Amino acid sequence: MSDWIPLSAPEHGLEKWPLLIIEVRVIGPTGLNEDTRAFVDTGSDISVLPTHLLEAIGVDFSQAHPMQAVVGGGSATYKVGDPDMIDCQFDGHLAAIAAIASDGAEDMMLGVNDFLRHFDLTVNKLNNQFRLDPAKPGCCNNLNLPPL
Repeated sequence: MSDWIPLSAPEHGLEKWPLLIIEVRVIGPTGLNEDTRAFVDTGSDISVLPTHLLEAIGVDFSQAHPMQAVVGGGSATYKVGDPDMIDCQFDGHLAAIAAIASDGAEDMMLGVNDFLRHFDLTVNKLNNQFRLDPAKPGCCNNLNLPPL
């Protein structure tokens, strides 16, 4: 079981709209890795990483193909690296995530279908905290809300 992590991100001026930000290690195909902060986005199906971060861990974009995605009220173009999957480590647990890059992204964003499906998310809004624990086998919904 992981420790409770504060929800607020005052350095971004977002006290009213707290974010789920965690420290992760991103591991490339040859073992190169980078420690970074990542935003867990429960409304995103995919994870998106800054291109420079993926390049730093050895993901090759020479054969990258563009991918269109719906973002908010519009769309954005991303590129998929080779290999198309990399590892993301949180609290000693590995999750395979897609190597999808955005040239304009400054921060790493972790989505539901690749990263978050490996964890149970518990949010304690009353105390502005959240926790990510390894997903329980057979659990079909990993977004757990505590009883009121």
